[in-house]
Amino acid sequence: MTYKNHVWLTFLSIFFLSFLWYGGSAGYQLFRYYSLTKTTDPIEIEWEIKEKSSDRYYITANFIFKIDGKNIAGTTDFTNMMYKSPEACESIILENKTKKWTVWFSPNNLNNSDLQKIFPWKLCIYSFIIFALVLYFIWLGIYVGKFGV
Repeated sequence: MTYKNHVWLTFLSIFFLSFLWYGGSAGYQLFRYYSLTKTTDPIEIEWEIKEKSSDRYYITANFIFKIDGKNIAGTTDFTNMMYKSPEACESIILENKTKKWTVWFSPNNLNNSDLQKIFPWKLCIYSFIIFALVLYFIWLGIYVGKFGV
């Protein structure tokens, strides 16, 4: 049986493509999360303020850590916290300079390193919800096609 309602198929395709986008992003973030298995202390951290737009700023940390006698450089963008002014970022940077930081890194790929290891809850939940909606709409299309409701 071929389904001929092109509007419905387009609607389902949009949902499925959004699931692929969120699912792929969640999968990548999960891979990064689970690959960061080792920790060490950073040798040096330099803090920068980056501008995302005219009233949105975030902090970036450029750090160096040592593994097996080699210095490895890494970068962490703290894009989960946005600030309205560079002055607000400066005060956070002063606080961050007093904190003890830990470098998370992958022993298989030393270039995969970060100062924060955060589980991607939001992307995983969004992916699950969109996948559930895709399944629901597929079931709904089959139900309506079968029973003509």
